Amino acid sequence: MKDKKKSTEKITKIIFKTGMLDNMDEVSSCKERILNTDEISSEIQQVFILDKLTELSGTWGDPKFGSPIQYHWVIVETETGTSYEFEVCNLAIMMFRSDDEEIKRLFRFLTRIERHMKKYG
Repeated sequence: MKDKKKSTEKITKIIFKTGMLDNMDEVSSCKERILNTDEISSEIQQVFILDKLTELSGTWGDPKFGSPIQYHWVIVETETGTSYEFEVCNLAIMMFRSDDEEIKRLFRFLTRIERHMKKYG
């Protein structure tokens, strides 16, 4: 991962895993999905830039907040070769318990990716 400054770089690849886990040892059982440049919607690109997701790369949430664990893991690669990694546990619980704008930004980004994956497989 690189520094967390604002980026207007185009996303060239998204590697994404999501799932409901009984424990964090099950992360490897989540199916990995990959979106390449031509599969990444302009909506995902815009949310990444406008919500300044480069500032939020890192680990969020606590797997102890709920059972099962709602799990998201994303790596975003940009046209300059910069990668940003996001690991988020129990996003829905964080949204319910917090009014933090950073959580809302993560939520917007992750839900856009999930919606895109469901629509296009």
